[in-house]
Amino acid sequence: MKGEVDITLMEVETFNRKLAPTLKTHKWTALILSSLFTGLGLFYTGSLLSVALALILLAGQGFIVYVSFITMGFLGMFTLPLMIANHLFCIFLTYKFVDREGRLRQEKGISLFQVPWIVVRIVIGAALIYLSYTAGYKEGIAPFTKTDSERQAVQVEAEKYLQNKYREKFKVLNVKYIYGASSYEILTSSSELPEVTFYVRGEKEFTDDYLVSRRSYDLDKLLTPVVREHYGQNGFVSTVVNEGDQPARAKHYAELKPWTQELGYQAIKMIVFADLTESSLAEENERLRRLIIDMQPLVKQGEEDRVSLSVDYRPLSSNDAAMQRKIAENFDDANSSMGYDNYRIDIEDMFEVNDRSSLSIKK
Repeated sequence: MKGEVDITLMEVETFNRKLAPTLKTHKWTALILSSLFTGLGLFYTGSLLSVALALILLAGQGFIVYVSFITMGFLGMFTLPLMIANHLFCIFLTYKFVDREGRLRQEKGISLFQVPWIVVRIVIGAALIYLSYTAGYKEGIAPFTKTDSERQAVQVEAEKYLQNKYREKFKVLNVKYIYGASSYEILTSSSELPEVTFYVRGEKEFTDDYLVSRRSYDLDKLLTPVVREHYGQNGFVSTVVNEGDQPARAKHYAELKPWTQELGYQAIKMIVFADLTESSLAEENERLRRLIIDMQPLVKQGEEDRVSLSVDYRPLSSNDAAMQRKIAENFDDANSSMGYDNYRIDIEDMFEVNDRSSLSIKK
């Protein structure tokens, strides 16, 4: 009997000596997994207690994500440290459990880590980690978004509204729900002129700025040849033609009656690529004055509202194909992307400029 006991003890000791390097490897593997993904190392260790704790901590992590998004990030100073603390606590528990389970299994001479079960536990753990984060995110943003079916229903109603109002076809490009306004913002284009894009806003009742965009497009086309005549390919223009106090149904700028309340405030914005210096400002002032006088017959004056003009001068080297594409896509974004350290002029009413006017371009 004694001999049998001695043999058994020797077998356990031999097993433990062989297992020691393996346990060290598995310990580092578990720690790395928990460092990369919250709680994954606890699934790797495989004990029921470690898995149960991992599930609790993952539920807590998902809840913290939910709180972060439901409060629109306002509690970030609290939730972010909590997420980091929860993550670090998982790493600490992983270290403890690998150590604890290793000793227990060594005493019994049982292998702690068997490859098939390791893979199964890691896959299950990774899936649960993914679900905890995505569920927290989806539930957190749910009040600020709408389902695809809800957006589709609003899109259909917006298209009906536009077709009934303007008797033409339109194409919806994007439907966005604005939580702060409890309303939709629907980017739309005209089927007749795809270049004309505008917004429809609302949910059950809608408003739109189609006529503003359509008339502005017309005025852009009127003024561009005049700008090119003075500045060539280095001059670009964009306009905004707002509706007046007595809105007209006319789609085209040419159909609007001057000196009436059909016309509201109009803004003309230009980008000119030119390497201005203090010595060349007088010449540029004169060239701009001539341009404004040439544009005046093409622009309709309203009864009360003015027509403003602003010109931003940019370095000639900035006028490349990429910048021209940006300007075509979004004039204001392209202009602001070039910074604010430039020469500029703002004129409150372009119709006050005449042959005797003196302009002042400043940096």
